[in-house]
Amino acid sequence: MNVSVRTAFSVLILLLISPWTGSAQQGEPPQNAEETRILDAAREERFRDLITPVDPEFTPSRSLALSELLETIEEPAGRISAIQCYWKIFEYSATKAIASRHQRRMQNLTAAVPEQWLLPLIQSAKQTRKTAELQLANAQQLMAYQLQESASLVGVVPETMPLLGVYKTRFEEIQQIRPMSLQAHFLNESLPLWYQSVAGREDAVIAAKDDLNAVLETITNGPESQKILQDALNHLYREELRFLNSVIRYNQEIAAYAIPLASPQTPVEKVSAMLVKRESPNAPFAEFTLDRESLTQQGGGLTPTNPRPLLRAEWELHQSVTARKFPFETQVAPTPAVIHSRQVAVPDSIPPSTPGPTQAPERFESEEWTSPISTSEMPVESTFPSQEQPIQRVNYETNTLQQTPADNSFQNGMYSGLQSMPEEDQVREFAHLLHWERKSDRHQGESLSLNEWLGQLSPSQRPDGIRLYWKTREALAIQQVKEEALERCLFLQVPTLELRHSPGGARAMLLLRAKELSLQAELDQSQAEIVQLQYRLAKLLNNQNQDASFAESPRWLLPSSTPHAAGYQFNLALENDTAEQLKQLTTMPAHLESLFHFMEQTVIQVLEQDRLSAELQTQYMQGQVTLAALFQHYQFQDELTQQFLEMLTTYNQTICEVAALLLPQNASADQWTRSLILPEVTN
Repeated sequence: MNVSVRTAFSVLILLLISPWTGSAQQGEPPQNAEETRILDAAREERFRDLITPVDPEFTPSRSLALSELLETIEEPAGRISAIQCYWKIFEYSATKAIASRHQRRMQNLTAAVPEQWLLPLIQSAKQTRKTAELQLANAQQLMAYQLQESASLVGVVPETMPLLGVYKTRFEEIQQIRPMSLQAHFLNESLPLWYQSVAGREDAVIAAKDDLNAVLETITNGPESQKILQDALNHLYREELRFLNSVIRYNQEIAAYAIPLASPQTPVEKVSAMLVKRESPNAPFAEFTLDRESLTQQGGGLTPTNPRPLLRAEWELHQSVTARKFPFETQVAPTPAVIHSRQVAVPDSIPPSTPGPTQAPERFESEEWTSPISTSEMPVESTFPSQEQPIQRVNYETNTLQQTPADNSFQNGMYSGLQSMPEEDQVREFAHLLHWERKSDRHQGESLSLNEWLGQLSPSQRPDGIRLYWKTREALAIQQVKEEALERCLFLQVPTLELRHSPGGARAMLLLRAKELSLQAELDQSQAEIVQLQYRLAKLLNNQNQDASFAESPRWLLPSSTPHAAGYQFNLALENDTAEQLKQLTTMPAHLESLFHFMEQTVIQVLEQDRLSAELQTQYMQGQVTLAALFQHYQFQDELTQQFLEMLTTYNQTICEVAALLLPQNASADQWTRSLILPEVTN
């Protein structure tokens, strides 16, 4: 039995079981600290090997320790900015090393495979390295400018290694000593997620290496082998760069948490240790050093009376075939709209929905104003029934196959019900499906409609508040797309297991495992980014409400309104507008029409790709196509879907610009809402 087959069989029982990383709650270290310390130490060693230059022509620059950097700055804001730049310099320098290592890896393969197979990849690695060199030089110049030490910082590279292990925030202890800022509350929730992302990215790198080794053992001289090898090499290279990026993001967030809490009188060595070092080599985690002299008593918000456990970082060893549990409690009531499947089964007659566009508001000065949309055109919530059939899945607790209900959309296409709809209806229904949260327990927080959100903002804050609201909705929808990509992998577990003895079957199991780990790491990171957006929402609201009662309990907001996904009509009265307003307003209709046209075309592409993916999935289950080919179609479909969501956000942000130009300064929240989206359906 060759190495790849042995490796493949070793992951059979781990196909869905996520790697153990301990257990933590709100910034606290895992309970099994010793095992976590061993795992983190091994991760740090592998990371150090990854970023060590292999190029013999590499010329080391002058190194700069993090403590040296901190000596030059006392102001917390300046320190945070400098540390962010410090870690970006580290990232660009490490990117050069990873690109060189990737190039060397391919050069070592030229004896086993035709050189022309690898030339495009080698050129790509060279280009990545050149780009990193330019970014490194720019970041070095930026740091020199910030510190006003241009001569001494030319060519400097970081000496201090970033933290890859658990960071103990000691949040609960610190808030007994001093008030905690709003940002500290959110960072305390997101730091465990960033740690999860780091651990998950490393696991994805290891899985990608296993996949590449399996490919190298079975390589032939055919064109199919060329494509498989190129994909495996690219996959490993991407995961290595993503691993590096997650480490940098994690350390930047640690700095944003710790630096504002540290007193300017704290010795720089102690501040540096708060960021990246354990108190001793055998300590299981780095932590914020807790003593009253090290804590600043100034600034920050007030201690929350009842902080919500939004995202408790809890990792469990899974013993079932459900998707990896997300690290937060499930206390939210189900959403009103309940659709059991993303597959829309179109009935004989489509439920009435708003076919026409919403309208821009007319210029007016009166408080009396009616919606440009008649109540008879109010959209009706789609409630198409699901079609679920039981399938076999592995029960790892009993090592048996069991019948479990499964979403039939993975077999027939996720959006097959939209195929027969008119294009304008496809855009609206597709947007509704993407922004409908079918997992009501996925997020915790205060559900907030657009109208409710606008009612809590001042008129001057509303344009920025609307843009941020839609950006958060986009992030939530993209998170759902990634969750479903992971669920597709889970759906393919049993078919992949059944095909393990067919040609390429062992490699398929390794590839499936690698894809699962990569997707899970993406989910952890995107969840942390959602927390950052929630912080920005709360901060904007906090700027509006400066009273102590608001600051005592940070609000965790979850936008719930679906963006507008239909045409937009203008009723313009331009004679009273300024020349600049006239210029903007006359270009807006064409701009919105162009955006909507692109959305229509993107939806058509997604639906076609969805149909092809369903066909390929059937062929894969019959052993007719490879898993790699199926994943390529899945990836393209998901990229198109995310592109649609980004365009939809831009479309609605542009509508916001129209409303800001046309609405009077004293316009109410209701008037703003009716200018932005169709009336919402409530049950």
